[in-house]
Formats: sequence, structure tokens, C-alpha cells
Amino acid sequence: MSKKHNTYPLAIHIFFIKENQVLLSLRKNTGYEDGKYSVVAGHVEARESIIDAGIREAKEETGVDITPSHFHIVGSMHRKSDDERIDYFAIVKHWGGEFQNCEKNKCGGLHWYPINNLPQNIIPYIKFAINKTFVTSQSLWYEEFGWNTYYELEEVRRQEILSNRGIIDKHRDLNNVYAYIFDSIYMIDRVFRDDGKRERWIEDLKKSIHSNKILIGTPILQNFNSKSNCVLSACTILIPPVNHKGEIVYWELERQLESQLRMGMGVGIDLSDLADPDKAVNKIDMILYKIDESLRENSRRPVAVILTLKSNHPKVKEFINCRKNKNRETTKLNISILIDDKTPYGDLENCITDSINSCGEPGILFSDRIEKENDTPQWQYNCTAPCAEVAMTDGDACHFSYLNLSEYIVYKNNIYEFDESSFINSIYTLVRFLDDIVEYSLNHCSKGNYELMRKKRRIGVGIAGFATMLIKLGIAYNSSEGLSLAKRITSILSIHTKIASIELAKYRGTFPAFNISRYKDKEWLNRKFILLGSSREQIVESILKYGIRNATTLTFPPTGTSSQIAGVSPSFEPYLKFKLCYNGHEWIPRVIFDYIISKYSSNEAGELIAQLLRDEIDLNKYKEFVSATQIDINTQLEYTKIFQDVSDGSASKTINLPESATIDDIKDCLKKAKTLELKGITIYKNKCKKI
Repeated sequence: MSKKHNTYPLAIHIFFIKENQVLLSLRKNTGYEDGKYSVVAGHVEARESIIDAGIREAKEETGVDITPSHFHIVGSMHRKSDDERIDYFAIVKHWGGEFQNCEKNKCGGLHWYPINNLPQNIIPYIKFAINKTFVTSQSLWYEEFGWNTYYELEEVRRQEILSNRGIIDKHRDLNNVYAYIFDSIYMIDRVFRDDGKRERWIEDLKKSIHSNKILIGTPILQNFNSKSNCVLSACTILIPPVNHKGEIVYWELERQLESQLRMGMGVGIDLSDLADPDKAVNKIDMILYKIDESLRENSRRPVAVILTLKSNHPKVKEFINCRKNKNRETTKLNISILIDDKTPYGDLENCITDSINSCGEPGILFSDRIEKENDTPQWQYNCTAPCAEVAMTDGDACHFSYLNLSEYIVYKNNIYEFDESSFINSIYTLVRFLDDIVEYSLNHCSKGNYELMRKKRRIGVGIAGFATMLIKLGIAYNSSEGLSLAKRITSILSIHTKIASIELAKYRGTFPAFNISRYKDKEWLNRKFILLGSSREQIVESILKYGIRNATTLTFPPTGTSSQIAGVSPSFEPYLKFKLCYNGHEWIPRVIFDYIISKYSSNEAGELIAQLLRDEIDLNKYKEFVSATQIDINTQLEYTKIFQDVSDGSASKTINLPESATIDDIKDCLKKAKTLELKGITIYKNKCKKI
């Protein structure tokens, strides 16, 4: 029986090189990976050699001339994509003429990028081939790409996350969602008086999002994809509806919860006014499980809810203890205790620490310290977002997006360093974007339900990829260098998110509640910005003179899904593990893999990868690969304080303890948190519950 021979498409890809930079081409209107970077490339036609095809494609796409002697084949790839392909890759360092975009209908622009600092939105096999050519290979190479490789698995996993969260569907991809967001936000921005920077701003926004420097919050992505008329806020709180007996009306609570959770919001509920809050916990958990099942079937963000209770409530111990027997497979909520400075919690200490030791709950929120940050105290905070990163009152809301720190690393003078200038520029881009997002939400909501959104215009610039950034820089998380960099970054964020909002206020106006806020109080402003040193006076005087556009600008959510989509570490958390798992396969994430192969020799890279997969890392040799449970408590608490001190809300950070930690270790951790004047703390003892 004769076998059918495959006839593969044959293509040539050209690496134009100058001064350690490679020329990239931004694809558009092609139907394949549009919005991502490739290189000059094309198919080999009938009766045409590979070199002749490369010369022809270079002329057609860029207008330059190449001679065969300057065309050097360096590698080949048998690639599995939608079909099977054979690709050849060549280096060209000499050419005639000037580069120009000759195919503007298919190319969004030609750009030079450093080989060691490629954009995030580069097609995976192109990035792989560049690394193979210039980083890991010393000779002609061959690779099979897409045949169950880990690169392919990582992309499949990412697409599954996007689909399961309702961010994309089978008819669209993430670039389609981005395009719709850009168009919508541009129209919103035009509502405001033009400051002369609009066109440049929208281009900076597009570039920053496509390169993964800015990560749009998942509720925003989800709701834009669905094109539903709803707010784009990441979180809100609900006051539980009660009857004349003071009992929760559960059918009404379910209706309210489903409405908010369907929009991708995290929800906070305070139970302090109930006589029996412990009895409400399990009932609410059952409601949430039902809602979560429905949301997952309709590709929506999983349920995220926090229940809080004041420490002086007569049934606070019962409230805490009811979580010890929770169904760890199905629970959809977590609990926290609000502790004020007047109420002693010494007799609660044993109950709290015992519960944390057995189930990882409750979290602790120091309510007086949180309230001191309330810029509009007439609306007292009464609960928080599910991960306690922002406190709110009834009808409040906040819109989040993030700066991916791992993408602000550049290669200069033979070392990698943090690109402060680019980072600052992105802060201004993101603050303006989020202010437009607030405006979009206000245009698509019932103003009666979200009156405080209008009055306060709260936004939250957050971060992702802090631990990934440290790895790229070769810095250990548990080091003085890591802590110093955290202080530098938080200082930049605190200064420039405020200046960006002040600049918006100059021509858009202040948030409506500004004149009745603490921003009019010079003493409060000086206390709030005490850590900013020489910049404090400028910011305080500018706020008093011009006002500020947004009541809050800076907070640090956990960035779980956003970080997974980008393939980086969440928020400023350290890595729990340095490997991914999908369908039984384990591998090292590409961002870490790329770092390893660029820094270490082949033998060392192989040894390190094997150690990471076994969770047995020699930290004497590879100090930057320290994981969460190997970092001492004091260092973790210090990071928490660094980020909480500058945040307008708080900072989501779990203090990770090893499995061997004792109840005394937990008590010591809580004591230090109080001494450091943290706003809140969550403690997780390894294996006390399933993650």
C-alpha cells in the first residue's frame, strides 16, 4: 500500500541585523497572528530557490536589495501550526537602499528591537528562532516546533484561560478585543477637551498593551468582549438585604450577587450588623457555589467574595471557627476580621492563630489604619475587595489595570537594568486610560447604583511580574537589592500616578467630591505623602492648586489571571514554583526558560532546568530562584510594608510559611504585622489547605 507523501509550504525568514538589533515587522490584515511581530518572510514559489525567494521578499516588503553572498542560512524548522510547514532562517547584515514599509496593507510598521529585549507580542516560533540563532546555537540548527513542545502547551494553556474567563471566544482573539477597546476608549477620550497629546497617547497605549507592558484588568477585557452594557470595575461591596427581624433575605442577596459577579467583579460583604454571622457564612457559600457553576458554564470570571466581621462582635469566635470545616473543594469565599485600635484582641489570638494554622483563614484587617487613608471619610469604609487590596463603602467601585515590571528590563552596557524612563511614561499612559475606563462605566451604568463611582472616580494602578523582573536582573527576592528596587518602584508609582492625575484635573476637572475631601487638608496630605521626600512639597502644593482627577490612583491587587495571561509572576509575590503543569506535562515558563538559556552555558542551563522541575534548587549557585516558602518572615513582612505604605488602599500579599511552621510562628507573624503598622495581613501555611 503506497503512502501519501506530504507537500509542505516552504518559507524563508530573514533576520536583518544591525548593532545587535533585529528588524521586526508588525503583521496586520493577514488573518494570521495579526497584531504580533514577525520578521521579513515569505513563501518560496515554484521553480525558485530559497535564496532567490529571500531576495525577492526583501525587495517586495522593505525595498532593500540583497546579494546572494550576503545571505546566510542559519537554521531550519519543521513547524506544526494550523498545518505543517518547513521554515528556513537567514541572517543578512549588508544590504543596499533604505528600509521602507512597502506593504502597508499587510504591515503595521518596521521596527528595530534589541535581540536581548524582544517585544512580548512577537510570534512564539519567531522568538524561538531568534533565540536559537543568536543565544543558544553556535552553528546551523534544526528544530521541531509545535509538535507537543512546551512552547505550544504554554500557548494552549493561555488560550484556555482567556476562553474560560470569557475574555475571548471562538470567533475572536485577544487582538480583536484590544482593537474594540482602543476604538471605544478613543471615542470616550474625545469627550474631553484635547490636550494636544491624544494621538500620541493612543499610540503609546496600543504599543504598551501589545508589548505586554500594560496589562488590562480582566473584568475590563471580559466585559468589552461580551459588549454588554455594564460597568468595568474590578470590585464593589454589597450591604446584605435584611428583613424586619434583622435576617438576611437570601433570595435578594443571591440576585444582587449574581448581577455583580456576572460583570467579573469581586465582592465584599460585611456581616457585623447581623446577630448570627456565623450561620450566614455557609448559606452564602452555597449561593456562591451555585452562581459560580453558572458563570463557568457561560465563560465568566470565577466567583471572588470576602466576608468581614468586626472583632468586637459577640460571635466573632463562632464566625472564625465555622471555616475550619469548610469544603475546601467547593468554597468560593474567604473571611477576614476587622480589628480596630481600641478593641483588644488578645483573647482572640488563640482562636485566630489556631484557625490560620488549620485552614489559612481568617485574614486580619487593621480597620483604623485603613480608615486613615480614606480621602472621603464621610463615606466610611465598611468592607474591602476579596483580596483586601482596596477598602470601600456601599456603592463604591474601583477600576484596575497593571504595569508588567518584567517588560521594563533593558540591556545596556553589557548588563540588564530597569528602564525607569519607559516605566514612568507608561504610568501616565495607564492613568489616562483608567480615567477613560471610569467614564465608560459611568456611561453604561445606573447612576443611582454607582453614585460614588461618579463622585470619587477611583482607579487603581497596580503591578505584575515583580518576581519575574528580579529573575531577569539576576536578583534574589530575599536580598537587600530586591527590597531596594521595591522601594524605588513604589516611590516612582506614588509620585507619578498622582502627578498624572493632577495633570488630568487641569483640563478635565477634579473628582466631584474633591472639595469635601481630605485632599483639601494640607496636614493630611503631608502625612499621606511623608515617604516621598523632596517630591512631597511639589505634589501637595499641586493638589491644593489644581486638584486631582481621581480619589485613588494606586493599589496592589493580586493580578492572578492577568499575570497568568502574560506568563509572569503575580503582583509583587515571589514564585511558589518555577514550573507550569498542563494535562500532566510539566515545563519551565518561557520567560524563565529564555532567561536561563541566555545567561547560562548549555550544561548549567540543563542542570538548572532539571532542578526547577524537581523543586530542588541549589540556591548557592542560582540565588535568584528562591521560592516563597524559602523566604524568611521578616523579608515578606518588609515587602508588604513597602507596598502598603504607598498604596491608596492596601496591598494584597500572602505571608507564606513552610509546612513546619508552628502556632507560635503564626503568633509572631501577627505581632510583627501590628508592630510594623500594616493595614492587613494574610498568612498561608504550606499544605494547611489546597491552593
